[in-house]
Amino acid sequence: MDPDATPYNEKRPALPAGARRLVCCGEELWLLAERALYRTGVSTLFVADTHFGKDATFRALGIPVPRGSDEETLGRLTRALLATQATRLVVLGDFFHARQGWTESTLASLSAWRERHAELEVLLVKGNHDAHAGDPPFFLRIDVVEGDVLEMPFLYTHEPRSDGRSFVFGGHIHPGVSLSLGGATVTLPCFFFTGDCVTLPSFGQFTGAVAVAAKPRAGHTVFAIAGERVMDVTLLLSNR
Repeated sequence: MDPDATPYNEKRPALPAGARRLVCCGEELWLLAERALYRTGVSTLFVADTHFGKDATFRALGIPVPRGSDEETLGRLTRALLATQATRLVVLGDFFHARQGWTESTLASLSAWRERHAELEVLLVKGNHDAHAGDPPFFLRIDVVEGDVLEMPFLYTHEPRSDGRSFVFGGHIHPGVSLSLGGATVTLPCFFFTGDCVTLPSFGQFTGAVAVAAKPRAGHTVFAIAGERVMDVTLLLSNR
């Protein structure tokens, strides 16, 4: 993985402010502060763990939580698509949180968003929550795949792992990194590179992050998302 190893191509959108450009397996990747990864060569945006309908699921179970997280998630997704001009979206599992989240308001928000991006190709690589929540309704026009998708030199899956054939894009664990900022410890979402795999941060607004890299091992790289900026914090973590 080599940061900033390729020249900027004037035919592509400009690298968004705060994002990071990397070269991985000879291909250019952008790490976006919106918690998404963009593969420039195939004009594809990757997100993991959107968990749409999670707040509605909690309310259905009698747990009072605020409304609006789905709209915030969709707004961030729209910003990432506009910034990259991606023609394809790949969701690395857990599109819905649970079947209880299929409320009228959740489906209406998703349907309206899909109509605004009618030309976008959308692919869902099923995750563990999708097995229980069910495939997205037909009117969202999402292609659903059971198992992994191999698109060399990368493999797209839900649960990150070492593959041996290719470099893996995964999600599932909602990776985060704990840092001391202004006298307080905060856990920030992060992109977690471990040899031949990158685990994407959870994309859903109402999902949180779990600290995974107190001190990175050799060959690991951690990019934290601090507001509107993606920061390489590997050295910082290694030295503390």
